[in-house]
Formats: sequence, C-alpha cells, structure tokens
Amino acid sequence: MLSGISFIQYFQPAIYATLQYNQDQQLLISGLYGLVAPVACLACLLFVDRIGRRKILVSSASLLSLCYLIITIIAAIFPARPGFPTNEAAQRGLIACVFVLSANYSALLGPMTWIIPPEVFTTELRGKANAVVQVLHYSISLIIAQCSPIALAAVGWKYYIFFILTNALCAIVFAITYPETRGKSLEDMSEIFGDIKRSMEPELGNAGTTLSDRKTAGSASMQSRRRSRSKRPRSRPSWEP
Repeated sequence: MLSGISFIQYFQPAIYATLQYNQDQQLLISGLYGLVAPVACLACLLFVDRIGRRKILVSSASLLSLCYLIITIIAAIFPARPGFPTNEAAQRGLIACVFVLSANYSALLGPMTWIIPPEVFTTELRGKANAVVQVLHYSISLIIAQCSPIALAAVGWKYYIFFILTNALCAIVFAITYPETRGKSLEDMSEIFGDIKRSMEPELGNAGTTLSDRKTAGSASMQSRRRSRSKRPRSRPSWEP
C-alpha cells in the first residue's frame, strides 16, 4: 500500500546492499527485521481499544513520513559508494529507521486496515466491502513491488520522497475526513455515516408525558372513589328501633 511497507519488506536486502553490507550481514539484518512485526502486533492488542482509531492512523502515518524523511536525508548525504569508506553511524541510523518503520506499521497502521473496514460497513455490505478493500490493498502492493526496482535504478534515494509525500497526505486525510469509530455500535456507525438519523429525545418526551398522564388519571380515580364512598347513605341495622 502507499505506506511503503511493502517496498521495505521486499527490497530491504537491496537497501542493505547499498550500504555495502555483505550477503551474510544482509540476511542477519533481514532475519532480525522479521522478528519486529510479530512483537509489534502483539503490543497492538494492549492499546488498540484504548486509543481512538483516528489518533492511531494520524500518528502512524506521520511517523512513517518522518522515518522516510530521515532515510532520504541519510541516503542523500552519506551515500555508500564502492571503494569509498562508509559512515557507520549513518548506516546504523538508516537501519534503525527501517526497524522503526516496521514496528510502527505492524503496531498501528497495519492492524487498522483489518479493524476499520468491518466497523464502518453495514452487515449487508461488510463481506463485499472487505473483499474490495483487500483487493485494492494487495494490488497497490503488487504495483509498488514491480515498480520499485525500476525506480531505484533510475533515481536512487529520490524514490523515498514518494513515500514521504504519500504518508504525509494520508495523515492529513485521516485527520480531516475520518470520523472516530472506537466503541461505536453498528447503529452509531449508521448514524455517523448518514444512513439513519436517530432522535431519542422526542421518544423519551412522549414516554414521560404518557407516564405522567397515567399517574394523574390514577390519582383522580382514587379521589373519585373516596368521594363516592363518603356520599353513600349508611343503612340502619335491623335491630335499631
């Protein structure tokens, strides 16, 4: 997808190769990279229902954009050239940003792609809508996977600017257009997205008026019975003269 995580996942060995790491080092770093995502996904379970969905989306996209910005600056200022000494601090910084990218996506933005679509669609549309969302998701990932080698060969580190812009744009879109859906029921979702409009106040008002009328009518009935009993003539016992 446009977060660029598929580019990092598929082409991280190529990124490490540009830092002049040998094949064994590339495989070691890639293996350590693969451990980050499961741990981050487990950590997501601790806070995903405690923090608002929109906050997670905005913060994750912003952090992704920042990480790509740092990666772009490091790759532009400290390029790894064959036969020239490399800046080891810059290498470590770039690898750290790659790991932060993975942890950020796996803990924040990644799970939201599976949580939000089932929440916002109605029961009738949920299955089809989720299918469309996932088809788009993996189609974009496939396009990026096919285009990335060509882009890296053509423009090099400048290709990272594309992901800086896409993640920054996503953060703005999330902040402006996405409603908060955490803790909302299906009825609340329908109201948020304009499918139905619920107005509970008139119903409560009518219920209150009806209950008040019943109390008033009951009280009046009891008073009427008491008056009728008090006005009823008393019958004299048969033994009185």
